[in-house]
Amino acid sequence: MKIYIINPDYGMSRELMNKELSILSRYVNIDVELAMDCLSETVVEINSLADAIKAGPEVSRMALRAEQKGFDAIILYCFSDPGYELCKKTLQVPVYGCAKASLEYASKNYQGNIGVVLTDISREEEKRSFISKLGLDEKRFLFAAVDIANISCWDNRKLVQERLTKTCQSLAAKNVSCIILGCTSFLGLSEELTLVCDTRVLDPAVCGLKAATKE
Repeated sequence: MKIYIINPDYGMSRELMNKELSILSRYVNIDVELAMDCLSETVVEINSLADAIKAGPEVSRMALRAEQKGFDAIILYCFSDPGYELCKKTLQVPVYGCAKASLEYASKNYQGNIGVVLTDISREEEKRSFISKLGLDEKRFLFAAVDIANISCWDNRKLVQERLTKTCQSLAAKNVSCIILGCTSFLGLSEELTLVCDTRVLDPAVCGLKAATKE
């Protein structure tokens, strides 16, 4: 199986994307081939709904080229699922959004309230609207934000993890049944956070992979 992962942030380095692929490969069988590319034409970083809309057309074009090259599935590597509707309309192969996959997985497999950690609490209303459009009960979701403004999630990994730990522990204290990390830049941190918070922490990128591979 060949899966094409679209990172909708412009200009990501190949070194970083290879690092992300190395982490993601831990969650799939050896017969699954992963590839990742980022936007190269649309200069945008997904920090708002407007950014996600702007990224959509290029994401759709990338997905179509991947389908033509023989990829079996497309994953949108972002908690905003930019271009999802466009891709669904134009592609024959299945498309999976990391946000959609993680929200639906949590709603199906966990009872009670569900925590979500955002990078900007001002996007809570946007995310609640998205949850409602999925047909899920947005009232089940409790939101919090981690303070990482102007901090690179990869260059300052220890600091980001420390701040994430505090935010996740705060949500866990509210008796949520699980916590979703609302950013794919937190890739690879969910297991350690689960241990220190004593509450299951879900990685949206892993949820996207599991949905694509039907695991």
